[in-house]
Amino acid sequence: MKKIILTSFAAVLMTGCASTFTSIEETASGDSYYLTRITQGPFRVDGDMWECKPDAQHNMTCVEKGD
Repeated sequence: MKKIILTSFAAVLMTGCASTFTSIEETASGDSYYLTRITQGPFRVDGDMWECKPDAQHNMTCVEKGD
């Protein structure tokens, strides 16, 4: 029984954190974009939002937005 409990506990802790970018939207001014991401852990779900500005053809510089 102890072995089953320890195995189950280890399986929950080793699930890692899944991360998914859920959207990218152009701002009203048209010079930057908003990116949102959802991060899922074994016992919680968090969300982040960044404002990104293109600085080259294939690169963007992003700043995380606060609450």
